[in-house]
Amino acid sequence: MIEIKNLCKKFYQKTDSFHALKNINLTINKGELLVLKGLSGSGKSTLLSIIGGIMKPTSGSVFVDGENIVSLSDYHASHYRNTKVGFVTQSFHLFDALSVKDNIILPLIVTDYSNDEVEKKANKVMDICKIIHKQNQKVATLSGGEKQRTIIARALITQPQIILCDEPTANLDYENSMKFIEIIKELQKMGKTILIATHDPVFEKIKNIDRIIKIRDGSFE
Repeated sequence: MIEIKNLCKKFYQKTDSFHALKNINLTINKGELLVLKGLSGSGKSTLLSIIGGIMKPTSGSVFVDGENIVSLSDYHASHYRNTKVGFVTQSFHLFDALSVKDNIILPLIVTDYSNDEVEKKANKVMDICKIIHKQNQKVATLSGGEKQRTIIARALITQPQIILCDEPTANLDYENSMKFIEIIKELQKMGKTILIATHDPVFEKIKNIDRIIKIRDGSFE
């Protein structure tokens, strides 16, 4: 489903430059659960950002379902992000003044779905993420684990095939991290392709991980 070829990313500063990714090659199969393990600054977040169409590489290509997303225009890259990719990050990026459900349905505002369709989709993802009982509660009143489940539900609302998780348990305690893992297992059963970038050892306890790939200084070990 995802094929990465000779991917490089170089950041330029006033007097220096920094290679965040160095000649990355990787094939990810549809429905695969892959953990990208590395310390902060290893390049894993940069790689997820490029796969997600947020950032352009310096060189190389990323094929998703046979299409090179690196060459997409801003408009088509936005469409790709809104239809094929769901993002789960360590920073919640939620609107505290809005309810759980209102935060979750935000990606559907630009679609043509009817109110009934939006309601059905919201109920489905809230049920999967075990947050439906909080749907009318303001996000500002939620716990860290509840906010993370809200983020996952919002990532699922557009029915993406790819789920990108960037340090998803960084702000969670052990109990909520295990709840997150249970949701990930459910998403895997649904056939989602899941990439988790992390340095949290808790993911070593997931028995059904297809691969763990270690990255350091922008290169695979």
